[in-house]
Parts: sequence; structure tokens; C-alpha cells
Amino acid sequence: VEARGVVDVGDFLEAHALIREGADPFGAVDLARGQRLVDLAAGDVLHRGTEHAEHPFFGQVPSVLTVHNAGYQGHFTRDALPDLGLRTAQAALEWYGLLNLLQGGLRFADEVATVSPSHACELRTEDGGFGLHETFGALGERFTGILNGIDVDAWNPGCDPLIPCAYSVDDLTGKARCKAEFQRRNGLAIDPAVPLFAMSARLVEQKGFDLVLGSKILARRDAQWAILGEGEPRYRDALAHWAAQAPQHVTCQFTFVEDDEHRLLAAADGLLMPSLYEPCGLTQMRAQRYGALPIVRRVGGLADTVEHGVTGFVFDRYAPDALAEAVGAAIRLHRERERWTARVREAMTRDFGWGGAVRHYDALYEGALTRRRALSGTRGGPPRVEREVERAAEREGRPVCVA
Repeated sequence: VEARGVVDVGDFLEAHALIREGADPFGAVDLARGQRLVDLAAGDVLHRGTEHAEHPFFGQVPSVLTVHNAGYQGHFTRDALPDLGLRTAQAALEWYGLLNLLQGGLRFADEVATVSPSHACELRTEDGGFGLHETFGALGERFTGILNGIDVDAWNPGCDPLIPCAYSVDDLTGKARCKAEFQRRNGLAIDPAVPLFAMSARLVEQKGFDLVLGSKILARRDAQWAILGEGEPRYRDALAHWAAQAPQHVTCQFTFVEDDEHRLLAAADGLLMPSLYEPCGLTQMRAQRYGALPIVRRVGGLADTVEHGVTGFVFDRYAPDALAEAVGAAIRLHRERERWTARVREAMTRDFGWGGAVRHYDALYEGALTRRRALSGTRGGPPRVEREVERAAEREGRPVCVA
């Protein structure tokens, strides 16, 4: 469940009303009306830990809060406390004169996760914790980072129906054809010797567009640049200006369609992800599957998934000249075809599937069950939860793990 910066109070209160009415959290109607109730978003964890701590069902339900982007926390003024149904939670929510739902959720969750190991470390620091570093740090072993995965079947250049020509790590001929077709369709000069760098991201500060524009890399004529994304007008206008100035070298599409990202990555030689921060990131994993070497800043999931000098290019400082230096290194290496191709093949072999994450989440959920049982003083969880766990195990043909 992602922590959101702007909370829909109506949706939140509806979910709270379902609890007050004694609604069955596993019922189909309730799943449709109050998914937030079952998902245990930060506010729901708070209800479980405060208003419903003694509830015969909800007081015993284990909770795992996964924080995707801690920059979005759910801030309210103090006068919203009665409307949120959290009359006894003010002390847990107090944050610089506001109420902070994410902070409260972190304090009451049995286990907390974020979406990469490096980002878990960052959130414990003053620079990377978005004002909650002390709260994250106080969680101790209850807080972990589990790297997201990608759908390796959907993102497979060997059988992707969305790209002009299939290719594989053993035969990259099709990638060259994908690049030529992309260049043709977007008005770029058709030249296999010129590296094509892609960027697929929301047009927001977090994604590093200030570095892209400040570095003047788009002025280089020994490379081509393709931008896919939508967002803030200031970035859109600046990028459109560059595309108008050099249409054979810069192309932009300001409506995001995932199908287009498939074609973009199949064509690209490299990917730009100079993020200010990046909890996990998926595009750098998809890019490597498609043989586009990422140029990334060493933050969050980018640091965990791109190996400098092996599968991509990694820089540290959030500064335009640091990005420009990394791009220059990539352009120089691209001229050495054998060395470049060796790195492309290495990147394409990396496993970014969900298998490892699933194993880690299984262990995390078991830990939450164990912690809740210890706190509630019971041998097992609520009977209805126990039955749901048993049924899920039976459906999947695995042993029942409920003690």
C-alpha cells in the first residue's frame, strides 16, 4: 500500500464507517466499497492500533505497511482529527504542528517495508527521510527494504508483440532494426553509429529533469535524445524548445502510453534516470532487459539494480556536470562496439523478476503474524484470518503455515 500525500477524506471516512458497522473485511461488497480497509493503508493501521485496539477481530489483525514514496505522507491540520475517527491517536500523529498519517501508521504497524534495500537505508537519514528519519530509525528490525520486480514475460524483447522486431541476448540484429524504425518514425537522423538515449519518466523534479536541462546534454550532436512522459509545463516547454531547435537529434512525446515505452526501450542504446531520489524505479530494470544501458544517480533502487561499469553508468552528485560526465563516458564507450555490446549482453541477462521479492515478503508476513500473536497473547490470529490463510494455501497447493 503506497503512502499518499493527499488523502481522500471521504474515502477514508467510508472505510472507517465500514469498521464501525461491523463489516466483513473479506466480503466482496466491502472489497469494492472500502478497499483501503482491507489494504491497511497508513490510516487503517492507525485505526487498528488505536480506536480498534480492543476489537475482537481488528485488534488482532497483523499489519504490514509498505512505503513506496515517503515524500507523500498524508498531512492534515489538527482540527481534522475527529473527522478522521482518530481521537486517541493525536500523540502518534503530531508532526511539526500538523497531523501526519504516515508517521502514525509507521508507529503502529507490526512490520514496515519499502521498495529497495538502499532506500530503506536512506529513509533512516536526515537527508533522505523526508522529515521522518527518526521514526524510520526507531523501527529497528521491523523496517526492511525489499526490491520490487518487473513482469519479465511482458517485458521480454524476444517475444514482445509491441516492438517492430524481436531480438535476444544471442542475436541483437532485431534491436538495430527497432532503433532504425524508431528514428524513422520520429524524424531523427537514421544512423546506427549515433547513440540514442531515452528518458521515460513523469516530468517532475524528482526524476532529474533539472539536471538534464541544466547540463545542456541535449545540445550534443554526437547523440540523439528521446523523451517520453507527461507532467509539469515548465519541463514540457523547455524540452519542446530543444526538440524544435534540433528535430533530427531530439524528439519528445508528452502523453505517456506504456506501449510506447516498449518501443522506446527496444530502440534505445541508453536510458537516463538522474533522479533526485528513487525509492525503487522500474524503468532501469526494463531498460536492461531491452539492452539499453542505464545512466543513473546512485540513489535508492537505482543503486541496487545498476552496476557501474558492468550494466550501466552510475554517478553520485546531484549536479548537472556529474550527469554530463556520465553521459560523456557512455558516448565514448558506444564508439567501442565490442565493449559496448558486451555490457549490453550482460545487462540483458540480469534477473529482475518477482521471485526474490516474493520470498522476502513471505518472510515479512510471517514476521508480522508472529509479532501480532505475541502482542495479543494468543496462539494464532483471529479465526477468520486463520481460515482465509488456510484457504489461500489450499488453493495454491502449499502447506498451511498457520500455527
